[in-house]
Amino acid sequence: MRIPRFPLALLAAAGGLIGAGIEAAWGGAWLMPPGDGQVIADTFFSDSTRAFDAQGRLIPVPSYQKFELGTYIEYGLTNWLTLVASPSYDRIHNPPPGQSYNGPGESEIAARVGLYRSDTSVLSFQAGLRSPGGSFADSLGPFEVRRAASLDFRGLAGRNVVVAEMEGFVEAQAGYRFYAAGQPGEWRIDLTMGLRPWPRLLMMLQSTTRRLSTVPSNSAMSPGPSCNQAWFMTSRQTGRCRSEAS
Repeated sequence: MRIPRFPLALLAAAGGLIGAGIEAAWGGAWLMPPGDGQVIADTFFSDSTRAFDAQGRLIPVPSYQKFELGTYIEYGLTNWLTLVASPSYDRIHNPPPGQSYNGPGESEIAARVGLYRSDTSVLSFQAGLRSPGGSFADSLGPFEVRRAASLDFRGLAGRNVVVAEMEGFVEAQAGYRFYAAGQPGEWRIDLTMGLRPWPRLLMMLQSTTRRLSTVPSNSAMSPGPSCNQAWFMTSRQTGRCRSEAS
């Protein structure tokens, strides 16, 4: 009989990633031990009565509200392979002529392969398939921008650190996302630092930078880089899930 551990982390977030849902890179470069896993749940709410048009001007739009519930799950299959799933749920209220939506949101399945590990450092590679979900399949946003499914490939590096007698880590991820339906690809860089002031409290600062590789002349998307930063605090509770082995 095997009883794998599944710690549960409840997330409180503030900053530039509000509304990003599972877009934030919860996963790190480290792999889960075989038979162990973790579950991270997050919720976001956003609303707006103004938005930027294709020329970058702020214009009034009908009241737009969006609630997101995301879940990030990792499970260690072997010493060198961790499986990842991040299903999500969206509820969008968009007055006519816009469309409202209630159902699956942007979700992903991925696999992370370990390349190198020491007592303080780790290198890994991750490949994932991302579904846009129903909320991005149809025109629900103010400017009818549609997002396609994508393939995400990234390299990850992490290192354990100690700052002011607090244990922590620094981590960097760099990769490229290929979109279907002829949409431009996207370079991505994610930087994260985490510190534990107390054993059960983890504080994280994260920066996400994205840049589209090519943008059609008639596209409303900007080719320039976008950058978000956010603070995160997680409180970890440990649960157990039982599985039977013959």
